[in-house]
Amino acid sequence: TGNEISLSGVSAPKDVYASFTKKGQAGGTVKLSNNSSVTTSVYGGFTFGGVADGSEVAGSDSTVGGDVHGGQGTTGASSNTVDLDNVKVSGKVRGGDTKSGEASNNKVSLSNGTTFTDNLYAGYTENGNATGNEVSLSDVSAPKDVYASYTTEGQAGGIDDDTRSKVTITKSSVTGSVYGGYTASGTANYSSVAIIDSTLENTDKDAAASSVYAGRTDDGESSYNQVTVSGSNAFIQGRVYGGYGTLDSSHNIVELSEGAHVGYDVVGGHSARRNSSTNQNVLYNEVTVSSGSRVGNGLYGGVITEGRGTGTVQHNTVNLNNASAGYEVVGGGVLLDVPTGIVEENHVDISAGTVEGNVYGGAFHYYHGTGNSDIRNNTVILSKGTAVTKSEFSPDRPGSVYGGYNLGIGDVTENKVFISGNSRVEGDVYGGLLDAQTGNVENNLVDISAG
Repeated sequence: TGNEISLSGVSAPKDVYASFTKKGQAGGTVKLSNNSSVTTSVYGGFTFGGVADGSEVAGSDSTVGGDVHGGQGTTGASSNTVDLDNVKVSGKVRGGDTKSGEASNNKVSLSNGTTFTDNLYAGYTENGNATGNEVSLSDVSAPKDVYASYTTEGQAGGIDDDTRSKVTITKSSVTGSVYGGYTASGTANYSSVAIIDSTLENTDKDAAASSVYAGRTDDGESSYNQVTVSGSNAFIQGRVYGGYGTLDSSHNIVELSEGAHVGYDVVGGHSARRNSSTNQNVLYNEVTVSSGSRVGNGLYGGVITEGRGTGTVQHNTVNLNNASAGYEVVGGGVLLDVPTGIVEENHVDISAGTVEGNVYGGAFHYYHGTGNSDIRNNTVILSKGTAVTKSEFSPDRPGSVYGGYNLGIGDVTENKVFISGNSRVEGDVYGGLLDAQTGNVENNLVDISAG
């Protein structure tokens, strides 16, 4: 450990290792500058049997014919750094890479036209926790997916605000999707993604649209994540999720501002769990879209779309201020494929906004039989010339507004809609609606103010 190699104006014919061991800990520093070139790969630290912690690769105005790894180990790779400015890398770039063990507190910073191939990872482990990793891209084109923290089994993201995983992309382009923290099995909490005047788009018609996930788990909870998308040149082709999980998805925040554009859905907290009776909670998520930003499809504070237990959706909020959304806006909803739900205290506030479709404070939609849900104390506020019009693409979205909506069995109570300031609704307005099933509909309110 503690070894250093510095190359300036030098051509290295094979691999460059600051620290190499077959068994044990590896850690070192490699510096490239002044048009140096490495024919194959560069490693700050490399071990066949052990941890690779605390290594660094820094380069400017140079070329690498293979891969760049801060640290590559087998039982851990943490606290490694890769910082490349105008470096042409023919292979992949990874901060900390390990087969098992911890991959945390790694950092990758790429700028000024640096190139690479394959997915980009700050911290990568196949079996262990990946937390506190960071990726920063400035004036860079990423050819595939970008991950701050990645694990197939373990925790991804962080354990609190101080250990967040972070992705910051500025004036760059990404062909794939962006993940603050991803795990196939485990929690995906405390990650942040910031997209600033950058584009995420895959032009391959057979590929999935490029999307953003601050925290994503395919089996677990995804909470306390954040996404910000800003700038008139910011475009996300697909979807944006604060938290995307299969159990609880709560306290996630998504913000779009300064003319940002998302092509499909924006969701604060999302939960979907197939063929399981485990209860799901989606609570206290918030989405704010402002200052000329656009969402091409649905806008959701918190939503559960699949499950066999009880889905509880409470205290979620959507704010749409001088911005627009297509298809629908939902404060909180249990939708599509969840037979039992509780939807209450969700809110939509639209000021000087436009919606091409419907608006729901709280909603329950179950399409595969008779579902059961209570819809309580949800609100919609429309003000300052807001316009809600029918969708040009979906005849089932005629531009109506619902404080609470229930397509199932259950009560619809204490839901409210407030309309003021020359706002306009092309369809119908309901304080609460129980559609085609049985239950009580009581104490709902529609308040339309003069002017």
